[in-house]
Amino acid sequence: MSGNYTVLLLLFLSFGVSRAATVQWDGGGADNLWSTPENWSSDAVPLAGDEIVIANGDTVQLAAIEYLPNGSDLTLSGGSVLHKDSGAIRLSGCTLNLASDGALSGDFWDLDNAAIYFEDGASVNIDDWENKGSNYFSFELSSTGFAKLNADKFWIGGGTSIADATYRVDLADYSGPLHDIILVDYTENKSSVTSSNFQDATIIIENAGARPYHLEFDEINHDIVLAVTGTVAATHGLAVVFDESAVPVSLINPEGDELLSNTSSKGFYLQELDYSERRFDTLIDLGGGGYRFGISGSTEQFDLFIGGTNDYMTMRFLDLSGFALAGERFYFSLNGQSQNLQELELDCMVKANANRSVFRVERQNLWETSNSNKLGAFALYEFKDTVQEDETLLDLWVNEGLPHPAVTGVWDRATAEAWLDDWVEMAYDTSYLNIVPDTVEEHDDFIPYAASMDAKAIYMWNSIWRGEYWLHYRQNDEVNPDMYPAGQTNLQAFSDGLAENGMSLMLHYLCGTIGEEDVEFTAGAVHPDLQSWGTVTLTQSISAASTSFTVVPDPGVALPVKSSSAYPVEAPPVIPSFFEFKTFRLGDEWISASSVTDHGNGTWQLDGVERGKWNTVADSYSPGEGLRGYLRPYNQDFVPDPNAALFDTIATRWAELNNALGTTKSEFDGFENHRATGSWGAEKFAATVYENLDHPSTANTSEGRPPNAWIEYRFNRVKDALGGTFQTRQHAALFLGDKSRITPGLEEIEHEMNKFMNLNNRGFSLGSYDVKGMSLNTLQTHGQMDAVLDLVRDWKDASFALTPAERASMENFRGYDGARSSINGNHPWAESHWRLDGSDFRKWHALGTDQYTHEWHFGQEHGTITPRFYVQNGQSQSLEVPVEFDSGADQTRIVGRVLPRFDPASVGNIDLMPYIGTNALTVAATNSTGSGIWKDTDFNVYSIWPRVDFLNHRGIGCWVTGDGSGAVLVIRVKRNDNARDYAVPIDFTGTRWIEIPTAEQAWRLRNWGWAVATRKFMDYAGVSSVEVGIGHLPANTTCSVLIEDLQGLEENSETLVNPSFSLGEQTLNITGSIPVEHHFILEPNGDFTVYDEDWNTVSFQALESPFVPTNLTTFSMSSATASSNVWIEVGVQTSSESLHNPAYTTNGTPWRWLGEYGLDTDLIDEDVDGHWTWQEYIAGTNPTNLSSVLKLSGVASSGNSHVLSWQAVMGKSYSIHFATNLVAPIWVEQDSGIPGIEPDCTHTAIVHGATGFFRVEVE
Repeated sequence: MSGNYTVLLLLFLSFGVSRAATVQWDGGGADNLWSTPENWSSDAVPLAGDEIVIANGDTVQLAAIEYLPNGSDLTLSGGSVLHKDSGAIRLSGCTLNLASDGALSGDFWDLDNAAIYFEDGASVNIDDWENKGSNYFSFELSSTGFAKLNADKFWIGGGTSIADATYRVDLADYSGPLHDIILVDYTENKSSVTSSNFQDATIIIENAGARPYHLEFDEINHDIVLAVTGTVAATHGLAVVFDESAVPVSLINPEGDELLSNTSSKGFYLQELDYSERRFDTLIDLGGGGYRFGISGSTEQFDLFIGGTNDYMTMRFLDLSGFALAGERFYFSLNGQSQNLQELELDCMVKANANRSVFRVERQNLWETSNSNKLGAFALYEFKDTVQEDETLLDLWVNEGLPHPAVTGVWDRATAEAWLDDWVEMAYDTSYLNIVPDTVEEHDDFIPYAASMDAKAIYMWNSIWRGEYWLHYRQNDEVNPDMYPAGQTNLQAFSDGLAENGMSLMLHYLCGTIGEEDVEFTAGAVHPDLQSWGTVTLTQSISAASTSFTVVPDPGVALPVKSSSAYPVEAPPVIPSFFEFKTFRLGDEWISASSVTDHGNGTWQLDGVERGKWNTVADSYSPGEGLRGYLRPYNQDFVPDPNAALFDTIATRWAELNNALGTTKSEFDGFENHRATGSWGAEKFAATVYENLDHPSTANTSEGRPPNAWIEYRFNRVKDALGGTFQTRQHAALFLGDKSRITPGLEEIEHEMNKFMNLNNRGFSLGSYDVKGMSLNTLQTHGQMDAVLDLVRDWKDASFALTPAERASMENFRGYDGARSSINGNHPWAESHWRLDGSDFRKWHALGTDQYTHEWHFGQEHGTITPRFYVQNGQSQSLEVPVEFDSGADQTRIVGRVLPRFDPASVGNIDLMPYIGTNALTVAATNSTGSGIWKDTDFNVYSIWPRVDFLNHRGIGCWVTGDGSGAVLVIRVKRNDNARDYAVPIDFTGTRWIEIPTAEQAWRLRNWGWAVATRKFMDYAGVSSVEVGIGHLPANTTCSVLIEDLQGLEENSETLVNPSFSLGEQTLNITGSIPVEHHFILEPNGDFTVYDEDWNTVSFQALESPFVPTNLTTFSMSSATASSNVWIEVGVQTSSESLHNPAYTTNGTPWRWLGEYGLDTDLIDEDVDGHWTWQEYIAGTNPTNLSSVLKLSGVASSGNSHVLSWQAVMGKSYSIHFATNLVAPIWVEQDSGIPGIEPDCTHTAIVHGATGFFRVEVE
């Protein structure tokens, strides 16, 4: 029934009439009777309209039938009681204010047009309570609620109805939980008031905020109740309200604020395989914080316990039943206001997928309900500010059963906070050098290199410290005895030595696998806890030579089904795509089948069976012999069942090795290895490791994120200490190249430093490709190694000094293109490139062409892919110039390398057409969609057998007849699974000779790029196939291309002699030669350097003119003595923007250098030698040593010859200047480029016929 129901946001303004007088009870009559005049301050009984106060704690007695004075205003407080033993006391037109310590008691109260105000704590015990006229009742809640008023019988008389009453409730002070509050408790309802007609009264609820309260009459218990609309799950913190359809309609914080937006939240729901959704729409309150949710007309239901305190709420699944397990996914979703809701998984069964405005968690893998695991739990909390969030996270970490490290003593809040402090100190700088030593003795040889780059750790991948990547006969926590003859003792000694040098040890780890010949678990007796999918039984006898036989599955055993996804949502027997299931244990023998076929009659056929694997012996078996099937990730190793004891053993032993060695990085490569029956297994493994670690460590997984157990990454205090949102992973890839990939140089490393800076990576680290490390040979052979080590250190200093705002202002990456991610991967692209330039950052842009990109990219194992284009000797190339460089740039540089030349008619070329089987190949494709497509799965494959050596044929040439479609033709050369692409933009019509000098060309093409399929190094010595196809098609496009005379081109080495480089109007002539495969760099100041393949300097010349072209639109290279078909790979880069590097003072002094001398400013002369500290930095002298100073120590003159002496510093360069006076000196340079020779440098200056003064300057 509709009621006269109002919710007000303003305080109610009480009404009243003018009072004649204020009369106070003083009890002077000593008989406690109202009617005794001496009991009142005026010695007169109060009259109509008086303001009456009883506050001294007395119990005031009323006569048998007595009216309070009409229009009076009575206040009871201070423990005072107004009482009447029998008969009626009538309030007609009166106001009664009952304070929190006032009380009413007695027989019969007759209310007629009265107003009564009740504060929480007021006491009412009345036998009969009758309403007449228009009475007004006000209930003032305290912070904790309202103590109910007790009345016996509820009457409505005098010809009135409940509609004549007004009930007001004020929640201004209430901060308690959201729940029903009884205001008045009647024992009998004498006037047939119903819950329905009660709503006819005027109902006013003030200051409720978003709290969904309403006032109702409980017919069963005869109570007036301030009730919550819907089912309320209230905690000591948040309270959530579900409506009659189990939709969460309100989420209230302790202050009464609504946390949900106006957009409807879904609550709990199932998402089916077809992405349709079914909501849980029934709800039963089980009491004690338990609730049962269900779906109408379905058996699907779950029980949930809701708890929590302060600013958070926890939801824990108690039971899951009736689910179809047909691929449905189970979510809980809320729409919060203003990015205010956050979530935290409390165990491995729940996965959060939320941002600050949409809250969603998933109870993943519904089929997993083993007693070995919790059923799933999560917390939701209100984000108010970072300090409050950290407090909430601490509460959760300490009180809600989250994984925590193996600390000494009790795990409490103080311990957790101390752990966070230690973790911040450890994680502040996680830079490492990834090494590949050959012997145990060689380990220490890497330490000076690590120290040079200021690394805080040495990292080794598992093929080094364990001796195997995938395990075969080594164990999960075994130290490689071939590398370490004394086993763990050797490795421990190395770790101890690192600690003495201020470093720690980090170990790469492939996550929790077990080898086929593990002496403890698989060789001999097989451990029963290996991950198995079931057992089958032989139906017939087999011999030791049998390779095909029939089996019968045991009851309840289903044949595994490989999903097309690495993350299947279907229940077992569906398994992830990367798992294999055809390995069996038969007696004492390991076997594997190439196929397992279900005949549909209760039998399965095993074919292509390999017998006696892994040093077991093939044998004969009788019918009924059992075979146990196992699940193996990537068909490589075994893994423990995540619900078995061995799982904990493997994880614990790995943690114990880390504890012993004091490692500071917990690596979980192959995180997916434990996902055979669901994603939860991987998180469980990591959590088990975490719970057994006794010291702080960073963590990373093969997914590029830390496991959920490492909650330290979530704390704002950690982020604040580490410069904002941060990462602790990755290293820059530096290696010696081969025929399939060039050796990276400084530009490649600096791009990765850019990325580390943008991500606030705390580990400015160096290694080789993939997870591999650097050998001593690489460190000693790479010509720029010293510069690389300095660069890594200096970039770290710069990045660590940046504020989050400064870091954001330098953002130069864009996200990857989703349409191309299957080809190019998901690494971001950089539209510009920051380089360190002394005490500044300098921003560089590359100039692309119509075919080649201007962006830097990351090619996984290959490291940085730099923007380059390809031209031949004498060829002019148009460049695409950004608007800001239309009139030139402040600085311009050219980088590149010389490539071989090719001859299309050479008899040494390799003809590929016979392998294709035709003289002319037509390749066609159609894209009828409105978006461009990129794919490499439909290429035509042509086998090459026997394999062909392409080591000296790495260029590809062919005739192509194009149709101008804008498609990209891709020719992919492969050796087994490793590949290189050659890409041809079909931006022309007619027939052209296409020549591609290197496979790295395709990596730089605008509409192709570095491809995942080419991510490995490739051995050109044994090419096994060639693939041809259309890799890219623009939207709504059909392409048809004809290919003829496809060849592997023989390489001819030809040196460029005295080349000229032209950019726009400026040409610079180089004296000397650039051999094939050699790099060259022309710097803005005119310095021109040639490097060999490994970046060792071959030649250097300082050109007379700086390189400052004002027109950047065209580039050409020419060498009069070289053939016209010599190729060069070129990058043209321009810059007009720089920023101060905060790792330096404004005077250009590095803060690191100041710190080494214990100084915090360079504006001081600490040693009082007459030089500011910043000047001493430039001079290379010690700012705290008076005797270390740049000054002339002697001049020995003989005629025009003057021998000057000064204290010099090795590596510095000096110039001599002369002036005839010091009043208005004109300093004339006499000599320059004088190398510093320690301890003292001497130089003879010649000055003819003049006297004056000399000055020495550091250049």
